[in-house]
Amino acid sequence: MFSTVLFSLTPLTYQGAKLSTPIVILCLVIVYRKELFKLPKQYLATSVALGILVSMPIILSLFTGEAGRLKVFSIFSYPRPEDYINHITDQAQIRTNTLTYKLFYSEPLYFTKSILGRYFNHFSGEFLFFKGDWQNGRHSAPYQGMLQLADLILLPIGVLFAIKSTKQKFIQFVLLWLLLAPLPAAFSRDEVHAVRALNMAIPLALIISLGAYHGFSNLKKHKFIIFIPLFLYALSLLYFIDELFVHLPMKDSKLWFYGYRQVMQEFVGEEQTYAIIKIEQSYDQPYIYYLFYSKYDPKKYQETDHFNQTNQYDVGYVDQIDNIYFEKLDWTSDLNTKNSLTIGNPYTLNLDYADRSKIKEVKNIYRLDNTPAFRMISSNP
Repeated sequence: MFSTVLFSLTPLTYQGAKLSTPIVILCLVIVYRKELFKLPKQYLATSVALGILVSMPIILSLFTGEAGRLKVFSIFSYPRPEDYINHITDQAQIRTNTLTYKLFYSEPLYFTKSILGRYFNHFSGEFLFFKGDWQNGRHSAPYQGMLQLADLILLPIGVLFAIKSTKQKFIQFVLLWLLLAPLPAAFSRDEVHAVRALNMAIPLALIISLGAYHGFSNLKKHKFIIFIPLFLYALSLLYFIDELFVHLPMKDSKLWFYGYRQVMQEFVGEEQTYAIIKIEQSYDQPYIYYLFYSKYDPKKYQETDHFNQTNQYDVGYVDQIDNIYFEKLDWTSDLNTKNSLTIGNPYTLNLDYADRSKIKEVKNIYRLDNTPAFRMISSNP
């Protein structure tokens, strides 16, 4: 009963859990089905009913049009463009309604290849050891994979001993879990996605631990030699720490939306001194930074919510909070408003085309790698 509640709560925390949680449950049922069905039927029935009850908000959202995020990251929301299909048919000199097209170029075949490609990407050496999440630098330390370099030795050893121990149900469960864990990422629009594949972390950790256990067990008779793998693992860990804490902030501060805190600190508390404040709208969802750094009253925000639930800007956007507007900037006309503050990308707010007599440059915000992040401009009173 207790585990049912915890399993049922996970889909409320992250979109990927809507698939990764059922995967874990499926693995448990497949491997431990005999033990499971020995439990009293009333316990099973009560647990299923309780799980459905706790998950009801998520279940209902799938049928009430509130699963926008799920639709946004699904690979099936991104069919091939018509121009691309025409290009293929012109090359092959066939039509889309022919048997040849359906066998070799059809949309179902395209999606199948794309899903399989994404699935195997998460077991590749690039993802696990050398590059990590190459599509989103926020998901891994730079210049290395998702695992330690020393795991390149321990993981194969662990897999070898796991395969030899497949008669143990726990090992069966771990291996099956690992094989199915990348599916939430495989069905998404991205070629690789470490967060949606996060379910791989636990079975990988268990298998690597199995490799470490058996590896060190075979070396325990050679006390001097055992220090060599320990030294290599410590070195690997130091390398990871260096990449994470030294290189990542400098290399990827843009990906972590660096600069929003500095922007908000410039005007939060002084909003009423401006007639209007305009902040460039983007996928970064700038409104949430204002709410956080201004400690905006949640009750007041909910009463005057300006959230637009569309697929634009990924999952929707907020266009206004009090006298602050979040929108695409037309700053040459925006600054015709007296006593206004405009905040945006330095390339959007290009001063080369500005009438300097109408504006005052308030501040430029730079990222940790000294690239420009934001420009703040006010109109002359």
